[in-house]
Amino acid sequence: MGAGYGGYVALSPAVMIAHLFGPPSDGQPFSARFIPAVGLCALVGPPLVGMIIDRTGSYRIAIGAAFTIAMLAFAC
Repeated sequence: MGAGYGGYVALSPAVMIAHLFGPPSDGQPFSARFIPAVGLCALVGPPLVGMIIDRTGSYRIAIGAAFTIAMLAFAC
């Protein structure tokens, strides 16, 4: 799941730009800005959440953290 999801996250911006504006469009700079932000979170997030669940034995903290981060992102 990790490799497949990571590949999707890394490639989706370039594919989206190519789909919307045609293959010769300039999707590479967009992807170069997108990958560090979302790609790093997609790489670090699932193992971090798994570690939290393993250590606490509950999904409550992981779900609360995800909700809080999502609300902060929405506010920004």
